[in-house]
Amino acid sequence: MSPNYTSVLNSNLFVEGQYSNRIMDTQNYGSQYMDLAHGTPIWDRSRGSARFSAPTYCAVCPNYVNLLNNWDAYGKLNYFLSTKRLGSHNVVAGFDVFRETRKNNQNTAASGYRVQATGAVIDGQNVYPIFRTGTTTYIDWRPVFQETVGSDLRTYSGFINDVWRAGTKLSMNLGLRYDQNQTKDQGASLVGNAKSLSPRLGATYDVRGNGKWLANLSFGHYVSHFPSQVADAASPAGREAGYSYYYQGPSVNDGAAPYKTSYEALQILFDWFNANGGTSRPLRTNPTVPGVNTQVAADIKSSSMDEITTGLTRQLGQKGSVRVDFIFRTFGNIYGDYTNTSTGKVTDPNTGQQFDLTVVDNTDKVHRGYTGMSVQFDYRLRRDLQIAGNWMLSYSKGNVEAEDFTNIVVRAPADTFPEYRQARWNYPDGYLNADQRHKVRVWGTWTTPTPAALGRFDLGFMQRFDSAMGYDYNFTLDSRPYVTNPGYLVPPSSVTYYVSDRGEFRFNSVWRTDLSLAWNRRLVHKWEIFARFVVNNVFNNLTIDSFNTTIQGKSGDSTLAAFNPFTETPVEGVHWKKGPAFGQPTGPGSYQSPRDFNVSVGFRF
Repeated sequence: MSPNYTSVLNSNLFVEGQYSNRIMDTQNYGSQYMDLAHGTPIWDRSRGSARFSAPTYCAVCPNYVNLLNNWDAYGKLNYFLSTKRLGSHNVVAGFDVFRETRKNNQNTAASGYRVQATGAVIDGQNVYPIFRTGTTTYIDWRPVFQETVGSDLRTYSGFINDVWRAGTKLSMNLGLRYDQNQTKDQGASLVGNAKSLSPRLGATYDVRGNGKWLANLSFGHYVSHFPSQVADAASPAGREAGYSYYYQGPSVNDGAAPYKTSYEALQILFDWFNANGGTSRPLRTNPTVPGVNTQVAADIKSSSMDEITTGLTRQLGQKGSVRVDFIFRTFGNIYGDYTNTSTGKVTDPNTGQQFDLTVVDNTDKVHRGYTGMSVQFDYRLRRDLQIAGNWMLSYSKGNVEAEDFTNIVVRAPADTFPEYRQARWNYPDGYLNADQRHKVRVWGTWTTPTPAALGRFDLGFMQRFDSAMGYDYNFTLDSRPYVTNPGYLVPPSSVTYYVSDRGEFRFNSVWRTDLSLAWNRRLVHKWEIFARFVVNNVFNNLTIDSFNTTIQGKSGDSTLAAFNPFTETPVEGVHWKKGPAFGQPTGPGSYQSPRDFNVSVGFRF
């Protein structure tokens, strides 16, 4: 729902307002079983944590709820002023209020557990988990201790902007925005109340005063809203705790056939686990217990970005134009976790257990940056034939991703147990996952010379090129044997080690050609009938644009040798190797979309 109101008050003043509302209620999503055998997802550690056996999330849990709603309301005044000495001004001022609410009991595993298996045997359509005794199979307990009451994430904004035409050649954009993020987590506790001012400045210069050459320069500071991944980090309400244990029972499927099914293997695993202490066993790594050993800093700030853009536009007579822009972005106030000797320890009031404390705050140990060049053109070759296109050349570099395909925030671990990691191999500089060197689109439309009685026919084409995305070689290792524990209760049993440079390698580039035919014909009054036929990927290119990139170290394959990450350089085949599925597609999403056909028919009035 999105109603809008606009009113012209007089010749140089008008008002505009809009309200939009979105409601999302996910039902019956996840496993239909809650028992240990049928409701426990298994992750294959040898294949990049590919999941099988049970769906993620729980559709039948008694406390199941998954609501994600938001609304936005804004109002603004537009005022135009023309003066002899100070030029003309188009002033816009207004406010914006955004609210997001989330009510979700996480329940990512219906049984309350997930198992990270050493590997898996794939035999046709059957997948058999490998549970190896020792330190390569993990049992993760994921309880929700407190039900959610719903979060309340609000951003209050005010803004003013003046587009000032200072003369025949120069126009400027002068703007300022105020944002206040006021955030309550799913337990109704206030966790964020950051305020910020964001300037928006720009200038456009008509080089010759005839509109043929336009130069532009702009600067903007942008602040994001406070995301639920950070707001709920310290809330026990609706959030899963995370405890992890080594499986040290009898090995399962670690040899020749016949193999035990997932359900049989899980029964063996949990029989051993429950008979040997269960959740009171020693922990594999420091747990995550929202509301106890995870807290959000009182002065945490919203993440931000500064952007500088400069460019040049050239008009090509009366038929087209070319524009080139250079874009530079730097990201600030990146979110990270702090677990060090200064954060100290906390005691769970319910169990009396002590934990190392993790504080969520902004970190300056990591950085991200973006540099790009955008080229756009359009040109009308004839009255009935037009072509256009754009080319984006870009570089995304840094030493932290800070986000991924499923999470708008991934907190940086650089300040988590810093004694057990080094920047050069744990969070090195390089190309980020979002780095894509080239993205090209060229398209055209031809209106065929047919009699008006037959209607109008438009032929279109689109040529796409997407250069390859990057990947690298990294795996997890146990650095504890090479560090003197400065006093942590549970030091990390695994940290990431980059064997290669970050983003050193590339998948495959993708080409695609699309064609379309559109027809429309006017009937009576304003009624019009139309039809559109589209063929995507005409030549049916089926490039593999991603594949499994799992790298194994000793924690994934006990036959490999351990090494000191602080003093030694690992050797392939000795200290690490490619996983058994390396280079193989992980599913349909690893291929570019095949040829498909779309037909639409309708009326306009």
